[in-house]
Amino acid sequence: MSTTFNKTPPEVLRADFVLTLRLALPLIIAEVGWMSMGIVDTIMVGRLPDSAVAIGATGLGQSLYHSIAIFGGGLLLGLDTFVAHAYGREDLNDARLSLVNGLFLAFALTPILMFAVSFWPALMTRFGISLELVGPMRPFLSALNWGTLPLLAYFALRRYLQAVNVANPIMFALISANIVNLIGDWALIYGHLGFPAMGIAGSGWSTCIARIYMAGVLVITLMWVEAKRALPGWVHALRVDARRFDRKTRSSAPVRSRDRLELRRAHLHGSLGNQFRRSGKGGTTAGQEGSRGSKAGRMVSHSARRHVHDLLRPGLRVPSDGDRPHV
Repeated sequence: MSTTFNKTPPEVLRADFVLTLRLALPLIIAEVGWMSMGIVDTIMVGRLPDSAVAIGATGLGQSLYHSIAIFGGGLLLGLDTFVAHAYGREDLNDARLSLVNGLFLAFALTPILMFAVSFWPALMTRFGISLELVGPMRPFLSALNWGTLPLLAYFALRRYLQAVNVANPIMFALISANIVNLIGDWALIYGHLGFPAMGIAGSGWSTCIARIYMAGVLVITLMWVEAKRALPGWVHALRVDARRFDRKTRSSAPVRSRDRLELRRAHLHGSLGNQFRRSGKGGTTAGQEGSRGSKAGRMVSHSARRHVHDLLRPGLRVPSDGDRPHV
């Protein structure tokens, strides 16, 4: 029995391509902005007197922090699928319920993740990492740790907004957060604008402030988007759904495991660079920055591909511009 395939008209393909590009391009730029925040920190601490120690401590602290924080962010990856499916079938109340449960999950995970991160300095000392790195890394990691709640809230809000086709504010939040982080680094690391010079710890506090800013931008965006919807309020969405938690965790487990393995590999490279540093001053910098650069490229391509795959699945109806608030 022969199978016939209908050829898709060029105008349909062109319309689909434009729709995909409109969604994907802001998310790709946002991913680049996310990775560039660490680069800004590295550049700013690199001007401190002992630049090799400053860059090594900052890079090691970021790798250790994200190896724990990625667990919380990974649990929220399931929002992509649930919200996009609900939005495709025009069930906005179900999409809102997924967001509310994602935010509940973020609040519940925050103290657990912060407690886990607090053990890293002692563990690094036990593993033989140089005290010259662990000492300045400790206050930097502590400052980063206070940004855990806004970071997880940002993850949850971003998943919801991009799944309902609101991508441009996400791009704006990441780009402008880099400017906030740059100014914060300048002020807190080197003691400008009336602030004391905090050194490496100032970079951690600047990143924490930038994450609060990112979450704030997306909260404002969410309020603006929802205010334009001609639908009932959020009353029915304000409840915890344990079954949804379980489904969300299962759907995000493969991607979460992959991201954690990537971070562990980057952390291993950085640790090896630290050992080489004992025989050469720049070993930590070279080892860690090389691993971070390669990881940045992989994370951007993986994340962009994952977002578009989850948000534009075959069989889902993609709402037109007339029946959604476009930002």
